[in-house]
Amino acid sequence: MAQKILVVDDEESLAQFVCRALRQQGYKTVCAYDGDNALSLVYEEMPDLVILDLMLPLMDGWEICRRVKSDEETRHIPILMLTARSSAEDVVQGLDLGADDYMRKPFPLDELLARVRVLLRRSQGPADTKKVIEDRDFKLDTAEKEVWLRGSIIDLSPTEYSILEVLARRMGHTVSRDELLRKIWGLGSCDTRTVDVHMSRLRRKLDDGKKPTLSAQTLRGRGYRLTWAAGEYDVRNAFARNEKENSAADDIRRLRHRRGGVVYSLQRAARQRRRRRAGHARSLSDGRRIRCAARRPCRARPRREGMAGDVPRRTHDGDSL
Repeated sequence: MAQKILVVDDEESLAQFVCRALRQQGYKTVCAYDGDNALSLVYEEMPDLVILDLMLPLMDGWEICRRVKSDEETRHIPILMLTARSSAEDVVQGLDLGADDYMRKPFPLDELLARVRVLLRRSQGPADTKKVIEDRDFKLDTAEKEVWLRGSIIDLSPTEYSILEVLARRMGHTVSRDELLRKIWGLGSCDTRTVDVHMSRLRRKLDDGKKPTLSAQTLRGRGYRLTWAAGEYDVRNAFARNEKENSAADDIRRLRHRRGGVVYSLQRAARQRRRRRAGHARSLSDGRRIRCAARRPCRARPRREGMAGDVPRRTHDGDSL
């Protein structure tokens, strides 16, 4: 079976040139032109060797090398740094991060191919992986193929166990759908609901009703991730608390506004309303509205005879009263 080599360089023409030379030697090649894509291809393709440039967009070669060499699943992959940075400090830093070889640009093609053969010959294949994977109350025994959660064993089918093992080896990190199809079913990228069905069953078996929950999350368009999810109660309380704080802040901003350099507040508005309603009150006994004493009508005065303007009344016989 042809060995697979991942070539990472932001110069597309140079990457294609190196890939073409490697294919002529019988190797299978994969190209990447930025750091994010390169790191994803490392986990998806699991190459036998990575030829890595340092000056990359999105993520530099130093960070890619550090992540690959710090992961139990990928640390066995040899890395050949091929870069224009030729100072002694850069060489030392690259080797300290775990790079297996360092080569400066420009380079003779024959020397590059010779270094590739040496690194592939030196590699012994995948290193021994962890026999037991543990994280908090979760434990997975790869030798016995058993899974425990909070001290209780979980009954899984062989396919469900295989999916969980792949996710557990990269706890908290995203595993693409294509990677699961390739590692478990031996399929390439295809449109199938197989992964979704098994993930749904696995998610139900991991939910033991206790908090925090070990959740197999689905990340739309990206893949799946095994992580500890916060409790529903905690999430609801945090959401309500944030909503309350945001609502209070909005009320303050809405009720306090600047006009002519003077800040009008609720208290000022209340005082204005009280002044407009001065002279009125509400009865506490029957709820009827009454007038204040200041605006109460005067009592009628007793009528006096002989007042100016009085018209004497007459009787039917013509006599005045």
